[in-house]
Amino acid sequence: MQQSIIDWISLGINALGAGATLALAILVFNWTRKSERNSVTRSAQSDWRDYNLAVLADEELQRLEAENHLHDGLTTLEVKKMCIYFIKLNVPYNMWIAQKSDLITNADVDREISNQAALLFDDRDFIKKHIFPRGYDDAFCDLFHAKWKTREGQQAIEPKEVEPTH
Repeated sequence: MQQSIIDWISLGINALGAGATLALAILVFNWTRKSERNSVTRSAQSDWRDYNLAVLADEELQRLEAENHLHDGLTTLEVKKMCIYFIKLNVPYNMWIAQKSDLITNADVDREISNQAALLFDDRDFIKKHIFPRGYDDAFCDLFHAKWKTREGQQAIEPKEVEPTH
């Protein structure tokens, strides 16, 4: 009887240890998968950054990019602008991907997207047409659209300055 109780206690402890090991293995697996996705995204974005920098430095690549663009009619100046926007937007995009994997906070991502949305506000139509359709997730783009829509609403209600009359 004494041996039977010890066997059951030992079995329970072993089962608890096995369960804890399994739970830890699942946590490590999920974290590794999220981390790997973030790493792959950063690597791909780094490759695109290198390409965009090469285009910015080479007039022949600018002409080639203008010819192969999704929408006809880009000038080499617009190609340069497009490459700069890709570089600028890849920072908050990488942060957004990292946040989805719980690697950084939502507040950090929101702050960066708010900042970039404000900086890029005046050229948002160009970005919507030439930048966002080239590989950014719709959910990421929607964050910018929401910031721009809010700012458009704020501009609509701001009082216009009236010049004094003499």
